[in-house]
Amino acid sequence: MAFSRGQTQVLYGFLPGSVFEHDDYGFCRVTGVELREEGVNRNALFDALSDVLYQRQDESLRAGFADPRDERNRNGYVVGRPTNVKFEPYPSLLECRSCGRVYRLRDLVGRREGEPGRCPACGGVLAQLRYVQAHNCGRLEQLHYPRCRIHGASYVRLLDTGRVTSARWLCGACGGAEIGRLRMTPCNCAYSNRVAQNQWERGLKTVPVTDPALHLGQVVPFVNFDEQQEGQLYNEPQTLALILARTWGVLSEAVPAVLERRRSRRARGAENGEMDETVAAMARQLEEIEPDNPLVRQWREQQERAAHPPGSEAVDRVRALLGPAAPADDAAPPRQLVEHVAVLDTLRTTDAPTAAGWARARGDLEGAEGLEEAVSGASRDLGIADLRVVNDFPAALCAVGYTRITRDPGRSILVPFPPDDLENKTPLYVVAAETEGVYLRLDPVRVSSWLVENAFVQGPSPATEEEAWAWLYGVAPGLLQNRWEPEYGEGPAVAVRTLLHTVSHVLLRHVEWSGFGQNSVGEYLLPGALAGVLYANRYADTKIGGLTALFEQRLGTWLTNSASSGRECVYDPFCTDEGGACVGCLHREHNCPSFNGELSRAALYGGPTPQGESGNLSLGVPVIRHGYWENARTYPAAV
Repeated sequence: MAFSRGQTQVLYGFLPGSVFEHDDYGFCRVTGVELREEGVNRNALFDALSDVLYQRQDESLRAGFADPRDERNRNGYVVGRPTNVKFEPYPSLLECRSCGRVYRLRDLVGRREGEPGRCPACGGVLAQLRYVQAHNCGRLEQLHYPRCRIHGASYVRLLDTGRVTSARWLCGACGGAEIGRLRMTPCNCAYSNRVAQNQWERGLKTVPVTDPALHLGQVVPFVNFDEQQEGQLYNEPQTLALILARTWGVLSEAVPAVLERRRSRRARGAENGEMDETVAAMARQLEEIEPDNPLVRQWREQQERAAHPPGSEAVDRVRALLGPAAPADDAAPPRQLVEHVAVLDTLRTTDAPTAAGWARARGDLEGAEGLEEAVSGASRDLGIADLRVVNDFPAALCAVGYTRITRDPGRSILVPFPPDDLENKTPLYVVAAETEGVYLRLDPVRVSSWLVENAFVQGPSPATEEEAWAWLYGVAPGLLQNRWEPEYGEGPAVAVRTLLHTVSHVLLRHVEWSGFGQNSVGEYLLPGALAGVLYANRYADTKIGGLTALFEQRLGTWLTNSASSGRECVYDPFCTDEGGACVGCLHREHNCPSFNGELSRAALYGGPTPQGESGNLSLGVPVIRHGYWENARTYPAAV
């Protein structure tokens, strides 16, 4: 059996291994999803896949996946848009709504007596038993179907008390005598071997088929920039230094434009190589005779420009700021910095001065002043140095696999989807579209000061923006590293990622001013640039404009409410005492690529920190005494 569903519907409700309720067939299990291959930015996709895999530090918890960091393994995956959904009825244990007898579907198939869908004993309506068993390894089983030693399976019933511990199987012919209880069968999987001393974790859990924990699809975002255009940012010398200069505000010109001018100059030089040598020889001879000749001076200026290609001053400034730590000319830029520059230099963005100018042009002076005051207050009180609207953010979602019982990377095995083609390749289901978003970047001077004030780093904090960027480059190299690299988990890097991630979640909890629900807006963080994009999870040909309207008309209200309400949690004081991150304040049900790791309200308002529990690397300090937003005040909102 099969049907078609919308692409995002498939990603969030009809992935292989999931159970859903069909209008005609009752509860069904998805056995496969057909896909149509589609071109996307494969490097970005496989980097995102690598990141989600290596959130599971134990290799046994991701053993079903070929390592996508090795380009040779990438041929073992097939990437495309989901189309038709294949399914089968599941579970196949049926219960009579009248007499309570339980049957296996296979025992009823082929019977001549009785009507289909009716109890053979009393004629009552048969319905699927609403329970199955699942384990953290991804295993899914139907309930064990017992038999009475005297009457076999003819009178078996389930006494459903609503609690697994007290539910039991009965035999109706034996006067309701108990013939068994719901089993907590131990699973002999890799996860069980890791928790051999924990009987609860080893056993299969009995859960309703409607429980969301039965199938937790792992959907990760990536930015689907044009792969050819992006590749140009990797293939030029000094690209990393140029990208750092652009990120740090040293370079005002767009990086792609600088690189294009460099390529053009090289091309002209190659075409005119022989002529240039002849001209140079003539110029040297003239220089010996008449050093101050205007043609000689012009030739010298040309030589000087040739020795210093476009962007050289910015590169030299970065080298001066970093000293011995400056990157080599052939150093490859980290993907997140490339993506940050691509957001700034290749997408259509609108900053606050531009939006305020538009408001004034249409006579909305109050709105323009409110927007300007909101941006000024964000910088002054919240340490947000840059805010702008992104009109064409190329967001993409990829469903890579699923877990059962929990999303916790330390307590579940990530299971790949079964191959659905003759080549036996692992499918990755992708949905991509251009959408709207809000870009934000934290103030590097404020972040540096926050690190020093809370003893994440010793010594004085830098005073200028350029110095702060260079200082962060040195004290928190893990901000630019991948999850599997050595300095990723060092205290300063964890602290900055936690700060940025917490700011993102607090803002997302109050994004309803845009008309979107908080789970309808995703986040894409670029910690090496202290930046992120909050984007609409809308994968259609049209844009609603909700985030654009939020930025232009309600920015102050959004920021004020977020900063004020972000302190609160319905589970306080317990939540604050345990690190300040739970379902009552910061955790999101969907659209968090880090599965709610590296979050703490203490980063913004001070307090005890999470002490390295599951999903969080240790911040290295027990208490944050100075929150990044501890002195935040309210300010007029744009109206």
